[in-house]
Amino acid sequence: MEFGNPLALWGLLGLSLPVIIHLVSLQKAKKIYFSSTAFLRQLTVESSSKRKLKEWLILASRVLALLFLVFAFSMPYRKDLSHWNTEQEGLAFQVYVDNSYSMERNPGQGTLLDQSLLHVQSLLKSGSPSTRYQFLDNDFRSGDLQSVSAQVLSRRTTEENFTVRSRTLKELVHRFASADQLGKRNKHCFIFSDFQKSTLGNFPVSFDSTSNYYLIPVQNTASSNVYIDSIWFDRPVVKKGDRLKVFYKAFNSGETEVKEQLFKLFINQKQSAISYVDLPVQSSAVGSFEYIVSESGELKGSIVLEDGDLSFDNAFYFTLNASAAIKVASLSDNINPPQNLIFTEEEDFSLYASNGQQLNYSILDEADFILIEGWNQLPQGVIKRIPIWLNAGKSILFIPGASDRSIHPDIAQALVIPTLTFKKTDTTGQASQGSIEFPDVNNPFFADFFEEKSNRVTMPLANPVLASVPGYTALLSTHGGETAVSRSSVGSAFKGTSYFIHFPLIEKNSNLAQHSFFVPLLLKMALLSKENAEKIYFRQSDDIIQLSINQETNKDLIEIKDDKGALVIPSQRLNGTVLTFDLPEQISKPGFYELAYKNKTLRTFALNTAKTESKTVFYNSEELRSILKDLPNVKVLDNISEVAFEDQLKELTKGVPLWKYCLFLSLLFFLIEIVLIRWFK
Repeated sequence: MEFGNPLALWGLLGLSLPVIIHLVSLQKAKKIYFSSTAFLRQLTVESSSKRKLKEWLILASRVLALLFLVFAFSMPYRKDLSHWNTEQEGLAFQVYVDNSYSMERNPGQGTLLDQSLLHVQSLLKSGSPSTRYQFLDNDFRSGDLQSVSAQVLSRRTTEENFTVRSRTLKELVHRFASADQLGKRNKHCFIFSDFQKSTLGNFPVSFDSTSNYYLIPVQNTASSNVYIDSIWFDRPVVKKGDRLKVFYKAFNSGETEVKEQLFKLFINQKQSAISYVDLPVQSSAVGSFEYIVSESGELKGSIVLEDGDLSFDNAFYFTLNASAAIKVASLSDNINPPQNLIFTEEEDFSLYASNGQQLNYSILDEADFILIEGWNQLPQGVIKRIPIWLNAGKSILFIPGASDRSIHPDIAQALVIPTLTFKKTDTTGQASQGSIEFPDVNNPFFADFFEEKSNRVTMPLANPVLASVPGYTALLSTHGGETAVSRSSVGSAFKGTSYFIHFPLIEKNSNLAQHSFFVPLLLKMALLSKENAEKIYFRQSDDIIQLSINQETNKDLIEIKDDKGALVIPSQRLNGTVLTFDLPEQISKPGFYELAYKNKTLRTFALNTAKTESKTVFYNSEELRSILKDLPNVKVLDNISEVAFEDQLKELTKGVPLWKYCLFLSLLFFLIEIVLIRWFK
């Protein structure tokens, strides 16, 4: 225990006054003679003992009352090792303020971010002129951990704004621990946050034992929130004039059921449709819009809802590429391959065909679906591009030519598969062919492929020459168990999909090219190639973004432009037509962003906040104390109001004040003295 006003302790000398008065009052008793004292002696003895007890109790009460009164004026307080002295040299405050969008909630005294910044101002007042400060928010800027004065930090807090980023507690602790600008100062780390369970990360966290940590939950009461979880379309290819169905999945993270929540669909900032959905407690529901695509090209779409508690996730952004057709490229060593005829007659497809000579690689790079038939004379430029195309999300179908006897070694290397040699074929022709089994209708590839399974459906014949390819799943097999058509498995090394037809499209090996089954098979492969294309939206949690661009950059950098025209140059890598770039720190808001090259817009992408930021479940002070109870250098402070927080700061700087308890005890003993004088006989 220490004293804020130690000079008042000189008042303890006054405790001798009641003792002196008590001793002076003990005068010698006078003798009074009686004729007979036999009947008085016992009464006198009893009264004298009671009187002495009463006097000693009164004296003790009076002394204790004065003792605690002196203590009250001396301002005693209790300290432990985690408290600091504001006058000491080498004191440092590390301050973190959570500026994620969940801090946008306004319980009535301003947003939670505003309240946190007010607390920071109170913290600055509690330091001394020599105290140094470090400030950190979710953006993790390179200059955030500079050692600054209170005046500089005060100005810095006026510039604070919301960001799409969120940080785990582990990231914060590691970030502060890695800062060496403060040297060997006595460090105290203050963390102001709503302590959202979905973004705080897992416990335990390795706190630095040389620092003291103070966790301040800012009004972390649960609240309701409705947000868009995901969206998708009813078709992989969207064209002008289509009646498009846009599906969305909404989630209610609150504790109250939401009835008839209104959602609005906007295309290029024009309202195009509305939808209503009922959302149970802590559950999701799927809704949809119907929209007639009236424009072509890259369109900007958004789904907007009205939700009063949190507004940062009330809009969900996406892009809609209303393309003219799916681009198909066919490379074949045959003069008139049957597969070309399929895409020539379909208006939804644009075909580029070549026999492998004088190729236009720019057209090939733009294609969505590429068919390669015959591998012996395939140019090296095509082989080198195979992994690039697959990484860009394109689909490739490999068909062996009549003269092929194995998978081309360079193709096998590009696909990361072994070089497989074909089996010897039977020259008797169709006698060696077996019927292909009816496909598994539960396979997603064959969804909506057949109206129903029927024994009347005649399947094509095939004599596969290529064995099963490692890492590929059979789509079609013969009754003898041989793979006829295969597809790269989910989770393969590439973003795109590759297919193999395991026999040449010639009469002695199969009648597939002449069979009606051939048309829907290739059309489905081509349609699914659009599902491997770029995402229609991204989230802040993606960090890395990939987009296809059709632009020769000549090693010049591509810029990102926001809605106000501000330009940011991200860390980027261009591999063929695929641009891969990191999400820059400067991008802190959801919305639409453009990729620009020499003031020309190449692409637009939509960015949304992470789903975890929309889940309104938080740790309260009691939960945090229970989790961190075994860490002596970590304390959880209560945030009731600004005044209450300032009182807690005073306790941290000067310890827990005890003068109120001393004053109470002083009054109590004065009361005991009064009771003894008046009622104790």
